Order: sequence, then structure tokens, then C-alpha cells
Amino acid sequence: MQKKNKLIITCLKLLVVLCMLDAILTVAWITMDIAIEANPLMKVLIQESNIAFVVIKLLVSYTGIWILYQNQKNNLAKIATYFLLTIYIALLTYHIFGALNN
Repeated sequence: MQKKNKLIITCLKLLVVLCMLDAILTVAWITMDIAIEANPLMKVLIQESNIAFVVIKLLVSYTGIWILYQNQKNNLAKIATYFLLTIYIALLTYHIFGALNN
């Protein structure tokens, strides 16, 4: 395996973990009335069931990650992977600092 492919795979694995953390922290913060769900479709889902929210959120996220993995040699997939990793790091930073400020 090439060094670049190892980097992409590592980034994709990190995305898997960050997606899980995002789902868990979102449920926790909403349950504690620290935050609200910004996505209107997911907001309806989390109002119905925390478990359904997590399952659907992870199913959609992991499907996207799987597609990126299948296309890891494609330049657009590489850019998307790095972009999503940056977004999720920023989102988790927001989760942490948002919770600390409440």
C-alpha cells in the first residue's frame, strides 16, 4: 500500500470515530438542553427517538465514508476526505467548547 493511501485510510478511520463522537455528543447536549439540532430533518428524528437519530446519522455518515473509501484513489474523493475531516474536527471543537461554556 502506498504511503498516500495509508494517509487517506487513516483519515477515513478518524472520520468514523469523529462521526460517532458527534452523534453521542449531540444526543447528550440536546438531552441536557445545552444545544439544539441544526438540521431540520434530524431535529424531527431526535425528537422521536435518540436511538433512531444515532442509527440514521451513523448510517448516512458511514455510507458516505464507505463511498470515499471505495474511491480513495480519486482526487475528488481525497479532497472530500480532507474537507470532511476538517469540518468534523471543527464540529467536535465546537461541541467541546460549547459544553464548557454552559
